[in-house]
Amino acid sequence: MDKETYPDQRVVVLSKKLIFAKVNGKEDTLLAQKYSIGGYPTAMIANADGSEIDRIVGYYPADEFTGTVKDYLAGRNTLADLEKQALKNPDDLLLAFKLGDKYLWRGEYDGAEAAFRKVLENDKENKTGKADTAAHYLALAAYRQKDYAEAISRFIKAKEIFPQSPLSPDNDIYVAIGYEKSGEIQKAIESYQKYLDTYPEGEDRDYAQEHIDKLKGQDSSSEKK
Repeated sequence: MDKETYPDQRVVVLSKKLIFAKVNGKEDTLLAQKYSIGGYPTAMIANADGSEIDRIVGYYPADEFTGTVKDYLAGRNTLADLEKQALKNPDDLLLAFKLGDKYLWRGEYDGAEAAFRKVLENDKENKTGKADTAAHYLALAAYRQKDYAEAISRFIKAKEIFPQSPLSPDNDIYVAIGYEKSGEIQKAIESYQKYLDTYPEGEDRDYAQEHIDKLKGQDSSSEKK
């Protein structure tokens, strides 16, 4: 976004009225911890006094970015706005998903999990088109809390429930990563290989192969010892 979105004249105009804080996970660790940054890139949108209005997570083209910021300035689709709407419309599953999404990227995992479970329990056929993402995000919430055993279980279940979801490759690669994070080298290797066999043209194929090679090297070293 640094090259395309922020230099856009529409964004420049908005930046004169607001404070945009771009948080990089590696460079701004303390800031990321303070504001519970859950994904990158994150643009924190704040008033002149530094109080947060809301945040934008992920890559947004300039027109979508400015539209989202204008909504936030008008009090639309902010976390506070969605919470008020949810009280009035407790059965609105799309609203529940939006709220869970807000909580997840703020590191408010209890709220996120409750919202995603609500979607899953009431939309087993994915009529909203969000239940498969809710299942993936429910697993991601456990992963971000470093509960890798629970995350692995949830990612596996997410794929079992929604096997045709476009998020199936993501669920599979996270299973492998979860095993690697847990120190279960052989299971990690097998899971990365399963990803390669299932998705030979998958976007994470290079990542999977690199980690297979790395882990096999570690495994060989431990055997020699």
